Amino acid sequence: MLKQRAVGSSSNPSENPTWPGEVAILDWIDDEEFKGFAFINATVEFPQLDSAVHQTSLEFARTLRTTLAELAREAGIKKPESLALQLALVIEGAAITEMTQRGSGAVEHARELADIIIKSAV
Repeated sequence: MLKQRAVGSSSNPSENPTWPGEVAILDWIDDEEFKGFAFINATVEFPQLDSAVHQTSLEFARTLRTTLAELAREAGIKKPESLALQLALVIEGAAITEMTQRGSGAVEHARELADIIIKSAV
């Protein structure tokens, strides 16, 4: 499920022949019904490091990065973990900005930034 949300099919695959597609999770963030990532919300509400909720939230964040790294590895990216962390920063930042500043254009800027990051990693 996360892999499906993380990457969709590119509208122009010839632009990025080795990356499987756009960072489609940004479409989800751009949806008016998006209420934020539960793992970010839970981490803020349960900041105690030994909290089971906090630990579960951290695990989801790791899963997001791991999924992105797997996709990067499959695409032949030389430093998949680096690309995964960079994309996770863009995705999480876009989610937080869109939640606090609806209509700010954060998602569109995140798409542009993700495209630049992916192209520089190919």
